[in-house]
Amino acid sequence: MMIFRRILAVILAFVFVALYLPVLVVFRVNDTAGNPDFYVDQLRKADIYNFIYDKAIPAAIDEMDTGNDNTALDLSRYKANVMAIIEQALPRQYVQEETEASVKTVLPYLLGDVDSFTLTVPLKDRVKAAAAAAKTELAKKEFFAAFYDNMISQLVDAASDNTGQIPLALTRDELESTLRTMVPLDWMQAQLITGIDQMVPYLTKEKDSFSFKVDISDRINALQTVVTNNLKKPENYNSLFDNISETALGSGWQSGFQLPVGIQLTSSDIRTVMKQVLTLEWYQSVVPQVVNQVFDYLKGNTNSLQVTIQLADRKPALNTAVAQLADRKLEAYVNSLPVSTPLQLAQMLANPPIGRLPDSRPLALSYAEIKQLLRIDIGAQIAPLVTRDIPDRWVLSDSDMSSILGAGQGGELLNGIRNVIRSGYTLTDQNLRDALGAKAGSLDKARQYVADGLVLTQQDLKTRMFTDLQGKDAQNFERIRQDLGSARRWKMVLWVLPGLVLVAIGFLGGRRWSSRLMWVAATLLATAILVMIAAPPVSSAVQTAVHDQLSTSFNQGSAFQSLISAKIDTVALNVVRTFFSGMQKQMLALLFTSLALLLASIVWYRHEIQHGKRL
Repeated sequence: MMIFRRILAVILAFVFVALYLPVLVVFRVNDTAGNPDFYVDQLRKADIYNFIYDKAIPAAIDEMDTGNDNTALDLSRYKANVMAIIEQALPRQYVQEETEASVKTVLPYLLGDVDSFTLTVPLKDRVKAAAAAAKTELAKKEFFAAFYDNMISQLVDAASDNTGQIPLALTRDELESTLRTMVPLDWMQAQLITGIDQMVPYLTKEKDSFSFKVDISDRINALQTVVTNNLKKPENYNSLFDNISETALGSGWQSGFQLPVGIQLTSSDIRTVMKQVLTLEWYQSVVPQVVNQVFDYLKGNTNSLQVTIQLADRKPALNTAVAQLADRKLEAYVNSLPVSTPLQLAQMLANPPIGRLPDSRPLALSYAEIKQLLRIDIGAQIAPLVTRDIPDRWVLSDSDMSSILGAGQGGELLNGIRNVIRSGYTLTDQNLRDALGAKAGSLDKARQYVADGLVLTQQDLKTRMFTDLQGKDAQNFERIRQDLGSARRWKMVLWVLPGLVLVAIGFLGGRRWSSRLMWVAATLLATAILVMIAAPPVSSAVQTAVHDQLSTSFNQGSAFQSLISAKIDTVALNVVRTFFSGMQKQMLALLFTSLALLLASIVWYRHEIQHGKRL
């Protein structure tokens, strides 16, 4: 009978091991994945925070190399500056403290230990620190020079794409030189730093508005010099000439007209003559005067724009040039007439067609004699037209200047420029909101987050996880969370069945308490030894499987991706090793405990033998 009981006890020992191992794994999972401190320890063991700042972020910055894109800022050249801003804005200690606090706050909710949580991440000081760091780095000439060059390059590209909208001939180099003169590096640097100072109190909600004024009045003289030099270029003379001539001349001169003598002057003829009279040299001599008058208006030195260009000294030359052109046309016309017959010649001499063109050309008379005969004086016919249509002074209004510059009517461009020069360009919170349009609400939310800190509750978490909080997915999540909480609270119940089996082993294997304890201790000792022997190869196999899975799951195409993949692999393997090493430590404790119990049972058993008691 006793032999059968002990055979049954041995069988139950195997049953105990089969029951004990799953319970051991469950408790080990609970002590790791279900323990916030486990995640904190793993992040620290992986040195994750130093890894992020010393390797991950620098590698990401290195991969921001722009290659052949010359319009983008290559941050990899200024890694030290970027890292300085990041380190000051988000210090390592701050990131570590907030990450660990987040884990310890959110995980208990996910595991069902609590039904609510509130996580607050302060941001106001971080925004101020980021602004201070940005100002420090922007104040460094080398770093800001790269930013400035990039900005100028992009502005030049944008301006180059729109140069066809104005009749000015500017090369890319000239555009760049103009911008650098108008907006020098030091000036731009000061404006940006001032702008940061104005924006920070608004972003932190310490102020409800901001107003940042960019005063360009001190740049207007430099702009005037640049504009004068550019307008004096022959290319701009050619491109502006048509607009100038059309504005200066009357409607008859713009479309062409017919002289009393019958000669037609086309608009093309008029422009040709105008270029002979209003020469490049003349144009270059009046450009400084014109620009000075325009800038006096733009600066607010005068209340109205009336650019005056003296033309009186050009009118005699214009009269002569038009007369010469008309004379050449008349001569060509006369030479194209059929030769006069003797009868036609007699009639012409007897009754010359005064002031009009003849029907035939007498070979006996020269062109000059024909003009004298017909009393044709081209200059006399031209002079009244020049006097009537060409003013002694050409006065241009703001509308005229806008028309010449191709900027539309009404002088809106010049008025806009004038207002900016006189009052400066002011950027306000309302301007920013208008620019954002429908996204202005996001700005308000961001400011509230900065002021109050980033507050996350269980409701916020579920809203981000599920679009439909009453839907099936949300309900399943809540059910799983509650089941996990219940399971964690009642986890000790899992020991009931293996505990009963262990008690049964003791009662079946021994007759007295000493022998029963001996069977229990031996079973526990065997279990501990078995687990300790099996744990290393199982741990190695699991690590290999995890490594292989991660190797195929993560893209390692770039240095940054390879770096992140390697760190994830390291963390995952550390988790596996920690899991099994913890199990081995538990088994080592069980080993010593069971050995102690076994020794105690043996001593007890010997004591019973010595006193005549049977096993």
